[in-house]
Amino acid sequence: LFSVPIARESGYSSQNRNIGKMVNKGLEFDLNVDIVKSNSNGFEWTFGVNGTLFSNEITKLPEDSRENGIISGSKKLLEGRSIYDFWLRDWYGVDPATGEPLYVYDPESEETPNNLFTTIDGVDLTNNQNNALFAYSGSSIPDVYGAFTNNFSFKGFDLSILFAYSVGGKIYDSNYQSLMSSDDGSAVHIDIANRWKQPGDITDVPKVSVNNDTNIIATSDRWLTDASFLNLRNINLGYTFSKAAIQPLGISGLRMYVSAENLFFVSARKGMNPLETFNGTQDVGLYPPSRIMTLGLNLNF
Repeated sequence: LFSVPIARESGYSSQNRNIGKMVNKGLEFDLNVDIVKSNSNGFEWTFGVNGTLFSNEITKLPEDSRENGIISGSKKLLEGRSIYDFWLRDWYGVDPATGEPLYVYDPESEETPNNLFTTIDGVDLTNNQNNALFAYSGSSIPDVYGAFTNNFSFKGFDLSILFAYSVGGKIYDSNYQSLMSSDDGSAVHIDIANRWKQPGDITDVPKVSVNNDTNIIATSDRWLTDASFLNLRNINLGYTFSKAAIQPLGISGLRMYVSAENLFFVSARKGMNPLETFNGTQDVGLYPPSRIMTLGLNLNF
């Protein structure tokens, strides 16, 4: 589905239409193992892991879009590619002499005023985002993602631990991008402290410049980050009382438990939440998964 312009007489400016075809392929696996079966001590340990491998390919676009593709935000739709492929300015780094942001220069772009050119290691570079080269910059599709569990039981006690994981893929960290801006007086990321300050500084953070902030934080592959993560999704510890212990209470079953969700979340950048979306883009200002603690009772009558 893609937003296509339509006649304004209809009362709308665009309409979602099925303009092409694509193929999704995937492989899922699920493995469960009894590591320790019930023994004389009553101890049990089971382990389970599952995962998904996924691929996507655009197989057909409208005739007039097959050669150049269709730009859609941070993506470019092109036959033979994926709807999850990023299409972004090619960020090079920071000029150690001036502190200016540097992008790989697009020789087919129109020259713009106040454009500073330089060449480093044979690569033509520009400090102006309007002259930057756009290129494929990676995919948001992870290599594999899923979950794994451990379940233990011993003399009435039970413990279950659930982890969610993802390996590979990219995410566009727009929250980090906005925090690296210095032109609006708002809070900034601690990485601003690593900015260029004087000629000769080697860093990946340009100098602070209100007048050039647009070029400094322009949309580019500078903000692409590894989307791999490990999340302790849930841990649950409980105790089930024996029939003899609860018989005087007039109930048939009693279990007490304490549960916690999202005790820790490990990703490439603190506070970044790759779980937010599969297509690799974020909404600015959303919070990471909340930690939740629960204390409970299960009663059977």
